[in-house]
Amino acid sequence: MKRPLAAIGFTYLAVLCLAAQLDAAVCVALALLCAAGAAVLLGFGPFGRRAVLLTVLCTAGAAFAVYAAVWHFAYWPAASLAGKTARVQGVVTDAPATSGQTVYYLVKADTVTVNGKTAARGVTLRVKTQEGGIAPFSRVAFTAALSLPPDGTASGFDSRQYYRSKGVYLFATPQGTVQISAAAGFHPYALAIQVRQLLSARLQARVGGVWGALSSGILIGDVSNLPAWVKGDFTATGISHILAVSGTQISLIMQALLWLFACLRLPRRLSALATAAVVLGFMAVTGFSPSVSRAGVMSLLFLGGLILGREADALNSLGASVLVLCLLNPFAATDTGLLLSFAATLGLVLVSGRCTRWINVGMKRLPERAGRLLRMPAAVLCETAGATLCTLPVILVTFRQISLVTFFSNVLEVPVSLLATLLSAMVSLLPDGWAFGWLVTPAALLLRFCCATMIGYAHLLADLPFASVSTDYGFIYPILLLAAAAAFLLWRMRGRGADWRAAALCVAFALSVGMASHAAAAWGVLEFAALPASDGNCTVLLNGGHAVVVDLAGYDAAYLTSRWLKTHNVAQVDALILPVWDQKRENNLSELTVPVRAVYLPGAYRAQAPGGGHPVASAVSLSWCGAVLTLYPSADGKTLLTAMRYGTARALLTGGTGADTAAYMLPERALAAGQLFYGGELSNDFIQDVSPQSAVFSGNVSAGSAAGGALSARGCTLRGVSGQALLVRTRGGAFLQVT
Repeated sequence: MKRPLAAIGFTYLAVLCLAAQLDAAVCVALALLCAAGAAVLLGFGPFGRRAVLLTVLCTAGAAFAVYAAVWHFAYWPAASLAGKTARVQGVVTDAPATSGQTVYYLVKADTVTVNGKTAARGVTLRVKTQEGGIAPFSRVAFTAALSLPPDGTASGFDSRQYYRSKGVYLFATPQGTVQISAAAGFHPYALAIQVRQLLSARLQARVGGVWGALSSGILIGDVSNLPAWVKGDFTATGISHILAVSGTQISLIMQALLWLFACLRLPRRLSALATAAVVLGFMAVTGFSPSVSRAGVMSLLFLGGLILGREADALNSLGASVLVLCLLNPFAATDTGLLLSFAATLGLVLVSGRCTRWINVGMKRLPERAGRLLRMPAAVLCETAGATLCTLPVILVTFRQISLVTFFSNVLEVPVSLLATLLSAMVSLLPDGWAFGWLVTPAALLLRFCCATMIGYAHLLADLPFASVSTDYGFIYPILLLAAAAAFLLWRMRGRGADWRAAALCVAFALSVGMASHAAAAWGVLEFAALPASDGNCTVLLNGGHAVVVDLAGYDAAYLTSRWLKTHNVAQVDALILPVWDQKRENNLSELTVPVRAVYLPGAYRAQAPGGGHPVASAVSLSWCGAVLTLYPSADGKTLLTAMRYGTARALLTGGTGADTAAYMLPERALAAGQLFYGGELSNDFIQDVSPQSAVFSGNVSAGSAAGGALSARGCTLRGVSGQALLVRTRGGAFLQVT
């Protein structure tokens, strides 16, 4: 077997991803099945060609067994403490993060005591509190309510799996005062945290504004100061990987140091050792995230080859790196950053190199000068194509959307980000003072230009219709299956002349099947999209390219709504319904970049109605795409409530206001709603009269509010908007919750 570490590492990662979707008992059964299969193969004598199959079976059995063991002996004892009140004593393991008045930090618990008995040791908890003054490696003690992270049914994002991949099993909310004592002794990782904070502060001070925040994200992955709209643009155009520190940064640092040491004529082994020390330090500064650790282990294996005088194999190094990470924490296999980093590296090794060689052969037919000019752009295109092709399945399955402009964005953004990485390192590492000012100032200006170019180009592409499309209807799975068939044919028919024709046929058939199945699945579907507006409420109704927007509250509501409509190819909003009229909503209306045909607002604000505004003083019914929207004003005429009827489906949308049956004088037919969208407090009478089967509440409402408790008590399924849009669909019958 030529690459044993590649076979073992790739199999181990794939099996752990599968195990994460199964119960621990099923994993035990599969481990025994793999062990039995391996024993059968061993009984057939010499391995020969069966060596690969035997290796795969042994690795798969070990992966299933390790996952089940860690689940049973490490995760489940901690998870079983959810819902209990415990006394926690431990150490803060990283720099606290703040969001408004709330402080979040991780605690490695020495002891977790429940009812006077030690229930767990060594568990990592994420603590949420209002108290400041907490430094890394401070000792803390508090009494807290323990809970599990959300599992994805409430917000669409599986926080439980995300935090499990980071080694965090429980959330803790302190009850009372947190006792804080100074750190005991010196902790090497504390120095790495200080370096991270110093680099981020220097970039923010020397580059400034959104450009400094972006440069900090590119260099060390710190996006805490980066505006949400920039992150949204990068996600929509398929370049969010630039903000996740991985192999790009580490390879640049490694190559730059090796080049510098070569210029200084240092011995090769000494240069490799010094570079390895810097790589380890950079891994610590960035927090040892799975994607950085994967790239760091690969770089260390390469440098180890230089020290030992041997050349490291890329696939073996990749397999060894993911094996090391997943052995330390089997749950890390589900980390999106690790999977994207692994897939991109695999694409660079398997696809980009062959594509570059194929293009270089064709360039030999060109004039020498033209070949030299085109060689670098061709290499960038090949690397982009290879990384994009292999990361596409991970993106589709994880994010359930695909960027149709990702190739065009990566072609420009990736080379610029490489220059921005080097400039960020220079600007952040050079000390203050006149001696280096002549270097820092021009480098900071050039870095600002690079960041401005990246932000502007991403924003331009993200504004295009269908820049990113959703894959929620499931049409993507036939495409993935047939694309895999095309790859298999390319491998089996290599050198026979028919491979490209067979691959083209499979891809064309996959696209046609995907488009047809998507059109069939989306036909007649009315979609509610509750957008994650900050401290506000906004819901978009979509049907066949037409849209109605209910409420426009939150400081980023106009941007989120405009982006959502454009990516769904909506050129005009048929109706904008504002349940409340105030200065915030008036400003958002002026910032909305998609034209609005009609605006409906409460009748009490007739004098302030904008152009095209329709004050509603009495109940008004609107016919829209087969649905009927009825607007009910409150008795004082200052708020509106929207009732929707589509076939037999009924929904109520309160917007960012409360609701009371008597205040709106709602008829009985409007109260029979299966779906409720609310952004304010609801009266008990209203909840009792409506009794919805499911409800979606906006980000400015707490899940533990009185309304949430009353709805839950009546058997209503609650979901909260947090971080990404929540979707609810209907064809005129039952509502389908899309998580």
